[in-house]
Amino acid sequence: MQFGIETFIADETMIPGEKAIDPIEFAQAAEERGFESLFIAEHTHVPVNSDEYPFDDSDSLPNYYYSMPDLIVTLTAMAMRTERLRLGTGVALVAMHDPIIMAKEIATLDVVSGGRLVLGIGAGWNSAEAPNHGIDRKSRFGAMREKVQAMTAIWTQDIAEYHGKYVNFDPLYSRPKPLQKPHPPILMGGWAESVLKRIADYCDGWFAPSMWKPSQVAPAYKRLCGMMEERGKPRPRLNIFFPTDEDKAEIDVVRELEPDRAMFYTHHPTTRDTTLRMLDEWAVLIDRYQ
Repeated sequence: MQFGIETFIADETMIPGEKAIDPIEFAQAAEERGFESLFIAEHTHVPVNSDEYPFDDSDSLPNYYYSMPDLIVTLTAMAMRTERLRLGTGVALVAMHDPIIMAKEIATLDVVSGGRLVLGIGAGWNSAEAPNHGIDRKSRFGAMREKVQAMTAIWTQDIAEYHGKYVNFDPLYSRPKPLQKPHPPILMGGWAESVLKRIADYCDGWFAPSMWKPSQVAPAYKRLCGMMEERGKPRPRLNIFFPTDEDKAEIDVVRELEPDRAMFYTHHPTTRDTTLRMLDEWAVLIDRYQ
C-alpha cells in the first residue's frame, strides 16, 4: 500500500503572521521519509462574499485561504527539487480554468516531472468563486465535465477539437503531450452520489472525502466499481484517508479496498517544526502498515 499526503500550501498557518513551512522543504521532507505522493489544494482567489465555510463552525474562511500560491507553479517547483515523489492536485478546480491553457500546463508539468503528476479535480465547495471566472455557480459541474473532456482530447489527439455548451474550439495542435499515457490519472473529489456517476462517466477514479472513515467509503466505492464495470471500464483508482487513530477495524477496511494510496491530511498549513514532526509520526505508521 502506498502512502501520500494531502495539504494546504500557504504563507501563514492558522495563526495570522505565523510562517508556514516552505513548500519545497515540505516536498523534500515527504520524499525523504518514504511518502509516495503529495497533493495540494487550490483556490484561485477569495471572493469577499464567499459561501459559508462548511468544514467547521467558523463565521469566515481561515486566514490561510488568503495566501495560497498558484497550484501548477508550486507543483512544478516541487518537481524540480524532488526525484520520486508523485505530485498531485488535491483538488484542481477545473471549471475555473481555461481548458486549452490548463491542458498545456498539465502536460508540461507531467513531462518535466518525469511522469509524476496525478490530477485530482473538483467543482469546489465555494461556488462564489465560479462567477468571477465567467461560470455560473450552478453550471460549474457541467463546465468541469466539458473542460476535462476537452483537455483529454488535447492530450490524446494530434489534432483536437471540442464543441460543447461551455467549451468550444476548432481543430488545433497542442504539444507537448503528457508523458503518462493516455494522460495523468484523473481522480474526482467529492461525496455525493452524483460525484460517483461523474467519475464513472469521464474520470479514472475517486478522491474520497477526508471526513469519511474507510467504512463509509467502502460501500460507495463498491457502487462506483459497479458503475465502471457497466461501462466496460477498469477498476476505478482510489485515494482514501488513513485512520491515524490506528482503529484496527478501519485499517482492515483500507487493506481490503486495496487503494492506490492511503492519505494523511494536515488539515491546514503548519509551521516547519510542526510539519516535520507530523511527517516523522506518520512515517512510523508507514513502517508499521506498509
